Amino acid sequence: MKVNNPILKLVWHRLSKNTIAFLLGCLFIMVLDTYLVKGWDSSFTSALMDTVMAAAAVAALLKAGEYIKQKLHEDSYKYALSLLNEFVPKMFDLLSVRHTIGNLKTSISSHSDFVKNRVEIEGLKCSGETIFDFHKDVYDFFITQLYPLNQEIKFTIFRMRNTNGDFKNDIDGTFLYEYFSNYSEAVERLEVVLSEIKRKLLFFKKIEGKGGENGYINLEEYAQVFNEPFTTRIDKEISEVLGLIQKVTQGIDKITQNRKDLTAYFVFGGNNKQ
Repeated sequence: MKVNNPILKLVWHRLSKNTIAFLLGCLFIMVLDTYLVKGWDSSFTSALMDTVMAAAAVAALLKAGEYIKQKLHEDSYKYALSLLNEFVPKMFDLLSVRHTIGNLKTSISSHSDFVKNRVEIEGLKCSGETIFDFHKDVYDFFITQLYPLNQEIKFTIFRMRNTNGDFKNDIDGTFLYEYFSNYSEAVERLEVVLSEIKRKLLFFKKIEGKGGENGYINLEEYAQVFNEPFTTRIDKEISEVLGLIQKVTQGIDKITQNRKDLTAYFVFGGNNKQ
C-alpha cells in the first residue's frame, strides 16, 4: 500500500514495524507454550526452527530494502556525476560549429541575392557549391557529435530520475536543468533546419547548371528552390539556433566559474523541496 500523505506515511511506517514485532512476539509465545506443554521434543524443535526462519526472513527483507535504497542512491549519484563532469565539457563541441552555422546562413542569403541580380551561371554554381560545403560540414558534425551526445544526455537524465535523483528545485538546480534544455533545443532545431536545407539542395542539384538565354539560369524554375520566403524563414530559424547556442555559451561560463559540486545542483532520495 502506497501512502502519500506525510503524516499517514509516518503512521503506516510505525504501524508496519509494530506489526512485525507483534507477529514475532506471537511466534515466541507459541514456541514457549510448546516447550512448557511438551518439553524439548521434535515439535518444540520444529517450532523453534520456524521462529528462527521467520526472524531471518524478516531481517533479510528489511536488509534488502536498505540495500535497494542505497543502490538507487549510488546509481542516481553516478548519473548526476556524468551529467556535470562528463557531458558539460563535451557540450563545448556545439560552440566549435557555431562559426560554420553562421557561414551557412550567410551563404544562403548571398546566393539568393545572386539570383535576384541575375549573376552569371559560373558565379551561381560557385555560390551553390559553397552552400553544399557548409551544409555538409555542419551536417557531418551534427550526425557524429551533437545528435549522439543529445540522446545520451536525455537518457542519463531519465535514468537519474528513475533512481530517485533529480535537479534541485532552487536557483542552481533550475539553472542547470535549463542549461541542458537549451542545448537539447538547439540541437533539435538545428536538425530541422539542416533537413529543410537538404531537401532544397537535392532539388537544386536537378536544375543547377541549366542555362537560359545569354547563359543565365531559368529564374522561373529556380524560384522553386531558394526563393525569398524560404531564405527569409531559414535565416530567421538559423538566427534562433545561434541565439540558443549563445545561451549555452553563457551557461558553460557560469558553470565553470561557480565551482559548485553535485549537491548544489542535484538532490538524491526523492526529497526535492524548495
